[in-house]
Amino acid sequence: MSEALTACRAALAAGYNVHPCGSRGDRDSIGDFAVGLNAGQVRAGDHNRVLAIEDELGASAVWPGKAAYKGRKL
Repeated sequence: MSEALTACRAALAAGYNVHPCGSRGDRDSIGDFAVGLNAGQVRAGDHNRVLAIEDELGASAVWPGKAAYKGRKL
C-alpha cells in the first residue's frame, strides 16, 4: 500500500492523473483511496461507497470537474 501511495504522489507531482482501480478484489475500499488521494475519479469501484463518502463530507465534498482529467502538479 505504501508503495502505491508513493507512486500516486509522484505521478501527481509530475502532472499526471491517477485513478484507482478496484479490479483485484478491493472494490469495497477503493472509493476511500480515490477520495483520500483526491483522484477525482475511480474505476471499477463501489460507487455507492463514493456517494456515502460525499454524504459524510457534506458541503466540503468537491469534485474537480474536467480538471480531474488533466493531471496537476502539487
